[in-house]
Amino acid sequence: MKLVSVLGDSISTFEGYNPKGYAVYYDKQNQQQNQIRSVYDTWWAKVNQSLHAFLCVNNSYSGSKVSGDSFPAGECEARLRNLRTEKYTPDFILIYLGFNDFGAGIKVRSENHRFYTVQDSHCFETAYDTMIKTIKSCYPDTRIVCGTLMRTRIKDMDEWRFPEFFAGVGLEEYNDAIREIVRRHSCYLADISLSEERYETLDGSHPTAQGHYTIAHAWIKALESLNFLESSIETYIKEYNANKESDICLYKVFEALAKERVLLPFQSNGSLSGIRWNNQTIIPIFTSPNELGIGVPGQMRAIFVKDNIQALCSSNYNFIINPFSQSNLQFLLPVYAIDKFLLPAITKYSKRK
Repeated sequence: MKLVSVLGDSISTFEGYNPKGYAVYYDKQNQQQNQIRSVYDTWWAKVNQSLHAFLCVNNSYSGSKVSGDSFPAGECEARLRNLRTEKYTPDFILIYLGFNDFGAGIKVRSENHRFYTVQDSHCFETAYDTMIKTIKSCYPDTRIVCGTLMRTRIKDMDEWRFPEFFAGVGLEEYNDAIREIVRRHSCYLADISLSEERYETLDGSHPTAQGHYTIAHAWIKALESLNFLESSIETYIKEYNANKESDICLYKVFEALAKERVLLPFQSNGSLSGIRWNNQTIIPIFTSPNELGIGVPGQMRAIFVKDNIQALCSSNYNFIINPFSQSNLQFLLPVYAIDKFLLPAITKYSKRK
């Protein structure tokens, strides 16, 4: 099981998925205005799906900058210590922060930027440097991936041009500072600003659902170039869809399912819940522990697939298992295949454990 924490600003917030008391931009009203139907439309949820990972903590605070005297500045240690839970430490920390520094015209570096002094402590480069040093100290075994800042466009306003400079400071100066600090501290760089695409907004800053897709696509390409994306359920499902007569392809899907920690929905009486559709039962598999108790009927609990074989076998329905809540990744699981393939796969996996 892989866990991802996000460090960001309003772009990465989503109601119900940020620490209590954090300022959130994507409340129900702004979700609706930006045509965001669910958390799965956010850039970071899509990235998690590609990483086959769960959300650990979404430490995103609307309006926050990297620089600042105190919380919620990204350089603030109190905020950075909140990238893990009491039980879990993230395997990845994805940082997409700095757009508000650009919008506020925060100076990128001091005149004598090679030698930081107290009075220089809140320029962007120094603040970002402090932030990374603190994160590396608090999470020495976590892979830190820093994203450069993408440019935007406004929906249905072709004449609008992104302001390359704000308060006399260019966006690319901030991105150059991020690149330099990543090199300095041997972190990982998602240089998404190099993408020719500009993400869609309604206001020049906050991505619509389409804008989130553009950001996610750029992040995924960057993570792929870093070799962080493994062949997993998504790959095996594609193989199965291309050759549904192959026992081997189906076996690979089930074995991959067995290796992934998933969440299945249960009714209060302990039976599996789902949505009937075309004589099938849709059983969603969620990407985040935060789905627990948030607008989902029935009781939810974390399980491994092997813990629910009997529940699956007792059903008279087929199942559509949709590991990443994206329609193009759905596949049909006939009940006969449970006994023929899933049980042997689970048994084999359990013995290895």
